[in-house]
Amino acid sequence: MAYQSFGSGLDDDAFVAVRELARRGVPAFVANSFAKNFSLYGERCGGLHVICDDAAADRVLGQLTSAVCANYSNPPTYGAKIVTQVRAAPRRRHQLHAVFTGIGEYILLAASLRLPVKTRYICTSL
Repeated sequence: MAYQSFGSGLDDDAFVAVRELARRGVPAFVANSFAKNFSLYGERCGGLHVICDDAAADRVLGQLTSAVCANYSNPPTYGAKIVTQVRAAPRRRHQLHAVFTGIGEYILLAASLRLPVKTRYICTSL
C-alpha cells in the first residue's frame, strides 16, 4: 500500500479494501511502507500482513520466518523509530494528518490538469 493516507489523512478510509478482504476471507499479502510517506527510502520501515485461513497459517509463518531470517537478520531501526514517534504523539499525528490530506489534494489537483498517466494512476488509487 503505497501512498496510504494521502487521500484521507490518517482516517480508516485508507484501509477499507484490506478490511473487506479479511472480512470475506480472501487470502492475500498486504504490504505497507512508510518510506514514501516519511521520505525514509532504504530504511525498510513498513510491514507485511497475511490474510489466510487457520490451516495455512503455520505454513505461511514458517515460510515467512525463513525469508526474514535469511534477508533481514539485522534490519535498520532508525526509520521505524521515527514513524513510531510521529504516529504516537497526538500533536504530531494531527500535523501528519494535515500533511497527508494536503498531499492528496495536491495530487488530485495535478491530475485535474491532465498530467501524465502515472500521476493519474496515483490519483485513482487515493
